[in-house]
Amino acid sequence: MNFFGNPGVSSDHLSHNAGVLICPSCRGNVQPGHSHCQSCGFTGADVMGLFPYAPPELSPVLDLVGVLSAGGLAAIQAEMKRSLKRYPQFQWRVVLAALPSEMSLPLFGFWLINACPIGAEESPKQRAWTVLLVVNTSTEQASVVSGYAAEPYISDEIWKNTLLEVSRFWKAENPALAIVRFLKMSRKQLGLTCIRYRVKPGKRRAS
Repeated sequence: MNFFGNPGVSSDHLSHNAGVLICPSCRGNVQPGHSHCQSCGFTGADVMGLFPYAPPELSPVLDLVGVLSAGGLAAIQAEMKRSLKRYPQFQWRVVLAALPSEMSLPLFGFWLINACPIGAEESPKQRAWTVLLVVNTSTEQASVVSGYAAEPYISDEIWKNTLLEVSRFWKAENPALAIVRFLKMSRKQLGLTCIRYRVKPGKRRAS
């Protein structure tokens, strides 16, 4: 979600949960067009003062703790290419960082999506379609945070269930297995959305 802006979901794309955004602070629903969460009062600008870090460039795989092997990184990148080929409007990102246990991963991910500079090979439109998996290697917990254009397509509850499913594949010495599994399951969930709305990726919904 990007500062509670209007996602502007086009009828050219499938829609799973159009119009529903999730507050990164309280996880409640926020209707598009509101400048703040009506449940907890959170506004996107609030997150900028929460993280005293210089925002890095949001590359496809950002391993800030150096836990991925060369083979693991290659496997993740190959799976990302498959996802991009199948659903080209979605931009997949993975961040691994050692964070304090009390830090909110949804808020941290929200900060990354909004604060990280747009790279030379990225556009603001692509950032809006970002699906970010952020992993705290200190606690072995993970969260999914989506840009405002991507967020309506898979519900927060489905993301939670997906992370629960892939958690059994997590190994501190080889986290790539769980990340690859996450990407595969994400494609499956998007495929189920296509079936539900009787569309092909990037095509108009059936009338």
